[in-house]
Amino acid sequence: MRTESIISLIIALVTLVCLFLIPVMGLSTYTYSIKVMGFLMSVSFYNVNYTILIPSMVATIVFVALSGIVPLFWKSRYSLYTSFAFSVLSISMLVVTYIWVSRYFLVNNYLVVPTENGVFYQLSSYNLTLGFSSYLLFINAYFDGMNAISRSTWLDRLIGRKGTYIDLVIGIAKTYNIPYQKTEDGVIVGNDILITQGNINHDKLESKEIKKMYIIKDSHIFLIDTSKGEHDPQLFELKEGVKRILSDIVEKVGDKINIMYKDDYP
Repeated sequence: MRTESIISLIIALVTLVCLFLIPVMGLSTYTYSIKVMGFLMSVSFYNVNYTILIPSMVATIVFVALSGIVPLFWKSRYSLYTSFAFSVLSISMLVVTYIWVSRYFLVNNYLVVPTENGVFYQLSSYNLTLGFSSYLLFINAYFDGMNAISRSTWLDRLIGRKGTYIDLVIGIAKTYNIPYQKTEDGVIVGNDILITQGNINHDKLESKEIKKMYIIKDSHIFLIDTSKGEHDPQLFELKEGVKRILSDIVEKVGDKINIMYKDDYP
């Protein structure tokens, strides 16, 4: 999981915690106050206190939680767009809550005081404010939007981080339209070559699809060539290992060209 997605997950978790600990919005006078916190609205009038469940705030919390966990379990670029959509929906539910409070608890400058068996009106000056946790929803949506637009690469551009060998392989695959699939710490090219910067993936090795596995470790590259029935890793210097990776990818390009023109040149 990329650092950018982890940052968004942390912001989503902080937002969730603050939604339950800090009021999202409040309406107050000297005798009467309303506080929206979590998915409940607490009403205090003199010495009477009670709570009301707000469905729109339930939806807000659910959407914030989904915006954080979707990229964690769904390894696809579309998860970033989905996460951003959920964060925008959480803001829309906050707006719905704000409209509901300002419209149904304020009527012609009168405050509507709900009670257990009805309502009554109070003419008084009031303050309708948004709490700190409501602004966190916008911050959460901002970072989710950055991830969706940049495909979780905005941090690399911000700090000027250089691309990795995995990025180089993906760039070549895109250029020559070679099918590839991103993994948690690497990429699968042409459905049978796995290039990773993590540990040996034994599940992939046991499958019949992966024929070669390259593991990039610091200044060395390990190669496991299961197409030859080998399971012991071969050690190469970084430069030599990169040459072998690029050689295999060029071979994929040649195979693709042969498939494209095999009917023209029997």
